[in-house]
Amino acid sequence: AACYSGELIIELVFNMGGEIGDKAILGLIRLLVNRLIDAQQPALIQNLTSFLARLIHSKGSKTFIDILSSFPESKGGNSTSLAPVLKVWTDTFESFFSSFQKKLSILALAKLLASNDPRVYNLTVEVQRIQPPPPGRRATRSNTTTRKVNISMATRIVELLCIEFRHHFEQAVLDSQKEETDEYLDLSDLLFLNAARIEDEAEEDPRIKDDPIYAVDLLTVIPNIMRAMARDRAKELKVIHSQLSSQSKEELDAALKHKGGAQGVKKQC
Repeated sequence: AACYSGELIIELVFNMGGEIGDKAILGLIRLLVNRLIDAQQPALIQNLTSFLARLIHSKGSKTFIDILSSFPESKGGNSTSLAPVLKVWTDTFESFFSSFQKKLSILALAKLLASNDPRVYNLTVEVQRIQPPPPGRRATRSNTTTRKVNISMATRIVELLCIEFRHHFEQAVLDSQKEETDEYLDLSDLLFLNAARIEDEAEEDPRIKDDPIYAVDLLTVIPNIMRAMARDRAKELKVIHSQLSSQSKEELDAALKHKGGAQGVKKQC
């Protein structure tokens, strides 16, 4: 399965590390990181980041950050590989086609956010922002423009968490309506929302169901992450909030208020 590509490297690093030695492991990781930085295809980036996500889940955020901070950037200079890896990862995340891989990936990024490590928080990334239309004019394709802005990597991760919260919330609403009305959902809705695709992937590869990540309810976890930040790191969250797009601010506010996970959506419906 696509979400288990690179399984040989995962097996070597996580299950045979004692046999091949730390130096060989770091060499494998460095080769993978250099390939990821130069990668162009979303499918390849998805498969390479699956390894890094598992590294975070198994070894912790600090180990991941320490390792990538020890690698010089493949193109030279004084910077490390941490910034370009996270840029490629977050730039391409929304193009990942595997629902399971997206869950694996977003939860790994959430752990980086929760680490509160300045080596992540102090990074910046360039993103596109939609400019509002002129006063008194309705937004149309012809008068919609974008501009480039720099935001912190922490803000970018929060944006992606908000996007995943919205997608899963909308999917839960559709699932609830389908249960109540037993109506057939339009194919375009399924494609847009990745409806039930994680279940389809689990049918194709039973190992996915055995992975603890599979059972995680993002409609529970993401609001809990946001509420923990609001409680424990209110100053940092205020700075992040100021850098979010208008839509992401609305999604963040909705996540902070949401309770009950996927079942909570059904009760609201």
